[in-house]
Amino acid sequence: MGRALATSFVLLSLSVASMAEELDLASALAEATLPPTGGTYDLDWADGVPTVAFGKTSTEREFVGVTLALPPLGFEPQSLWATVEFADLEQEATRLACILWTDDRQAWYAVQQAPSGAFESRAVEVSLPLTGLSRAAFTSAKGSIEWSGITRLWLGVVVDDSVEGKVSIRSAALSTRPHRASEPLVLAEPGRPGSWDVGGDPSAQWELDYPEDGPNGETITEIRFRFPGGSHMYLTPAVSVPGSLTGYRALRLVYQAALPDGIEGLLVMLSEDAAQFQGPTPPPTDGEWAEVLLDLADFHLGGWSSDDDGRLDLSRVGRVFVGAHGTAEGTGGEGVIRIATVEFVP
Repeated sequence: MGRALATSFVLLSLSVASMAEELDLASALAEATLPPTGGTYDLDWADGVPTVAFGKTSTEREFVGVTLALPPLGFEPQSLWATVEFADLEQEATRLACILWTDDRQAWYAVQQAPSGAFESRAVEVSLPLTGLSRAAFTSAKGSIEWSGITRLWLGVVVDDSVEGKVSIRSAALSTRPHRASEPLVLAEPGRPGSWDVGGDPSAQWELDYPEDGPNGETITEIRFRFPGGSHMYLTPAVSVPGSLTGYRALRLVYQAALPDGIEGLLVMLSEDAAQFQGPTPPPTDGEWAEVLLDLADFHLGGWSSDDDGRLDLSRVGRVFVGAHGTAEGTGGEGVIRIATVEFVP
């Protein structure tokens, strides 16, 4: 690209109080290349900043970004910090992403919501958690990542829509600082209800709909159901979590629910692989719109579930469930759950 290449990486020791280490990737960005993904991308260096312009015609998820060569690491990073700027991308279909590679093509990755400011054509600072990384499906290595073997970093976004856009990366660093969530991670909100699926006992009946029946007439998620009486039933509507929950403190719900007699409160759960973690005291269901804030530290392993250590790992949460369970009185009854907002807050 006609650019003079920096010759070394800078390992910085931050304040003594924080005891954090940081590897500035400025020289790696100066040598950035396009990853071999097969997509139609162009790498430009406007104002000395690596910018990837792309045109994506499918709705399948694709990575868009740059490849950076890494030196041997003398510490185990907890987070990746970067300054990024997007053009013509939509927040609903775009996630921050990094993929860490060994020379023998073993890979681990992290995906995280990008802050809303990144979609306003201005540069913003972002971070990705590097604790609890996910293994790529083709990776044969077992266990957690071995940082001593990591030699390359793909840094950019994953895009789930057909779109033309640009991704600019102005700075990047690996750090022992913990990841910091900067704004809520929204899974559903009035007017954008998200994509839900519903499971339940074979004897239960239910119907999923997205009516314009929110607190102010917005589109929301609605599940109408019927439990037969005399037997324990369960209903588990779920929405996916698009990235790590590291750095988040609580789950916020805005909902309206009326349940069959005998069913006490909503069943709120988080799934970690096959394990299910139940929320604290079931949120009340009096038929009125309500808001609750559930501390993630209060979620506990369900008595019907199993997990290696019995503790919720925020980096591995895959879905949120908002449903009901229990034994309906008499011959049973009908219920309804309306969900306006599901979000995790820092």
